Amino acid sequence: MSNALQGEVANVRFNAVFSATLERLWSHKIWNMFDVSWGLWLDLGNYRCAEETSVTLNENQSNSTENEDGERTSNNDGDDIDPEGEDDDDGDGDWGSEDDELDHDDSAYGSDQAKFSREAYPELRVLADGELDIAAFDDFLELLYEACLTLCTETFIAGQPGSTLLVYFSGILGFSKDCQHFLLERQYCPQLSGLIYMQRLLLLERALPLRPYLTICIPQRPHTQQLERLTEIRAEHMVLGLQSPLAELVSLRNFGRTIARTEPPSILFYWSDDGETISNGSLQLTMDKFRELPEYFTSQAEELCGSLMYGLEPEIDLASVKDDLANSQSGYCFVKHPANGLESAYKELLIRAYSSSRGALARDGYWRWPIVMSYLKQVTELEEMLAGGVYVEGGSCPRVRELFALECENGPFTRCGIYVWGGSVVYVARHHKAKRQTNREFYAVRFLPARLSRAMYLYLVYIRGLANLLRREQVGHSEIVQKGSDERNERLLFHVNGRAWSTSRLTEILVKATSKIWNQAINVRLYRQLAIAITERHVRERLDTVTDKKKKQRQQLAMQRSREGGGRDEGREGEADPNQEALNETIFDFYIKSLKQKLGRKQYHNPLLHFTVMLGIKEDGTWVPSHTHTQFLAGFLWCGRILMLEHFFEDGPYDSEDLTYPQVSRLLIGSRRVIAIIIQKILLQNEH
Repeated sequence: MSNALQGEVANVRFNAVFSATLERLWSHKIWNMFDVSWGLWLDLGNYRCAEETSVTLNENQSNSTENEDGERTSNNDGDDIDPEGEDDDDGDGDWGSEDDELDHDDSAYGSDQAKFSREAYPELRVLADGELDIAAFDDFLELLYEACLTLCTETFIAGQPGSTLLVYFSGILGFSKDCQHFLLERQYCPQLSGLIYMQRLLLLERALPLRPYLTICIPQRPHTQQLERLTEIRAEHMVLGLQSPLAELVSLRNFGRTIARTEPPSILFYWSDDGETISNGSLQLTMDKFRELPEYFTSQAEELCGSLMYGLEPEIDLASVKDDLANSQSGYCFVKHPANGLESAYKELLIRAYSSSRGALARDGYWRWPIVMSYLKQVTELEEMLAGGVYVEGGSCPRVRELFALECENGPFTRCGIYVWGGSVVYVARHHKAKRQTNREFYAVRFLPARLSRAMYLYLVYIRGLANLLRREQVGHSEIVQKGSDERNERLLFHVNGRAWSTSRLTEILVKATSKIWNQAINVRLYRQLAIAITERHVRERLDTVTDKKKKQRQQLAMQRSREGGGRDEGREGEADPNQEALNETIFDFYIKSLKQKLGRKQYHNPLLHFTVMLGIKEDGTWVPSHTHTQFLAGFLWCGRILMLEHFFEDGPYDSEDLTYPQVSRLLIGSRRVIAIIIQKILLQNEH
C-alpha cells in the first residue's frame, strides 16, 4: 500500500504546528548519537549518577574496612560474603526487574547501577568513552514535550472529538491484538485511564513548570499565584464538558465503566451435576483437590516453624493473649503489649539457636555465616508459605496489594494490620472498592484458622525477631546502612529490605503450589475467580439453605395440610364463623366488578381507588409515609392480579389432572383470604 493510500485510509490530519514539531524531532541530530537498533532510550539519570555512585561506594567500602574490626564480629568464613549480594540473588532473583528497581536502599546499590550502566546497555558504554552531548538530549526532550502538549491542547474541528489525534488514537486502542474484534469495556477503560493520567501530568507541568524549558520558551513557575495559574490551565483544558481531548476521554471512560457493569463475567465456570467438580477450559478441579491447597500451605508453614524454632515448644494459648485494637501509638502491636510479656521472647530462641548442638548459628563467639544464610533462607520460605496461607485461608481472597500492605505494628501514620482477637489471629485490611460510589472506606476483618494462627504467632513472636537480628548482623552497622534503614518500612509483614513484595511474587508462590498439588498452574487472578465461584455455590447457597430450613419445613407442613383438606386454621375459622366463605365470595365479586368498572373523569368514584387513599391514613388520622404507602399499594396490586387470575380460571379452568393445578388452587385460596382481610380493615377504617 502506497503512502498516499495509507494516509487516505487512516484519515489522519496534522495541523501545521504539530507537523513542524514532528519535522524537528525527526531531523534531530540525537538519532546519530546512539544505536537505535537496541530499541531502548538511554536513562540519562542513571548515566549521570553512575560515576558519583561509584565514588560514594569506594568511600563507603574504605570506611567499612577501617571500622570492620571494631564494629563487627565475624569469622573467616564470612569475610568474602557480600552483605546483601548472593542471598538476595538466590532468594529474589526470580521475581523480575520490578523488585530490583525497588531495592535502591541496599548497600549494593552502587555496584548494581555501575553494572546497569556499563554491562546491561553496551551502547551507553561506547558513549561513556567519549563526550556525551547532554544538551542535545535535553533539547530533544523539550521538543518531545512540546509535541505532547500540542496533542493535549488540540481543539475540536466542527465539534467532532475524532478530529483530534488523541481521541482518534484512543479508538485504535480499542482493537484486539489480532484486530479481529473490539475489546470489552473492562479491558478498554484501563487504556483510557493511562492516557488520562499522562495528560494530567503534562498539563500540570505546563501550568507549574518545575524548571525552565529554554528550547520551547516556557519559563519556570513563579513563586506566587501558582493556584491562579493552575486554575487557568484547568479551566481551559481539564473541566468536564470542554471540547478538549482530556475532557472527552474522561467522559468516554465514565460511559465505559457504566457499560462494563452489563458485560458478562470475564471467566465462566461450569459445575458438574453433583456440584463437586468445577471446570473452565482445561481446568478441572474437584472440591477434595481444592481443599488440599490450604492444607499444603498450613502443613509447610508448621514444618518450617518446627525447623526454625530449634526444638523450642512454648505453650500457646491465643485466647489469653491481650491486644488493643484501638491503640494507635506508634510501634504498638500485641507482641509489645505489657500484659503478654512477649517483647523479649525471641531471645529465648536466640539462646537456643546459639547453644544448639546441631546447626548452631554461632560457635566460639563467631557467627557461622553459611548456617545463618541457610536459616534466613528458610525464614523467607516460611514467609512465602504464610503469605499463601493468609491469601487462601482467611475467608474471601483479599486484593494482593492490600495483603502486602499489612504491617506488623503501628507506624507514625499507619495502623497495625495483625491482631489477636477471640483466640485467633486476624488481619484487617482497608477495602477501597466501594469508595468511588460511597466515598467511604470500610475495614475487612479476616480470621485465620487455628493451625495457621499458631504458625503466624510463632513467626511474629519468635522467628521474625531473630531473623531481624541476624539481618542486622549480616549487613553491619555502617553509616550508609543506618541511613538507608530510616527510609525503609520494615514494619511490613511481607517485605524485602523494607519494600513490599510485588504482586508477581504471590503469583509465583501460587503457581508453584498449584502445580505441585493440582498438577496445573493457577495464577492469582484465576484463583480469585475460582474462589468466588465456589463461595457462591457451596457457601452462600448452603447458608441460605440453613437459614431457611425452618421456613421450608413450615411451608411443607402447610402444603401437606392443604392437600388433606384445607388445614386446621381453616377448620377453626369455619367452626368460629360459618358464614366466612360466603363473605369471601361476596368480597370477591365486589372486587372483580370494581376492577371491570370503567373510569370516568372522577376516578375516586371507583371503590378500589377510593380505598387506596384510605390505605394512606393511619389509625390516629395522620398520613402514612410514602414508602410505606407504596408497599401497601404493591400488595394491593399483587392481590388484584391473583384474583383476576382466579376469575379467568372460572371461565376456562385447567385440567384437574395437571400437577400444577393444586398449587395454583392453594395460591388462589390464600390470596382470597388476604384480600378479604385487607378490604375488611379498609371498611372498618372507613366507618370510623
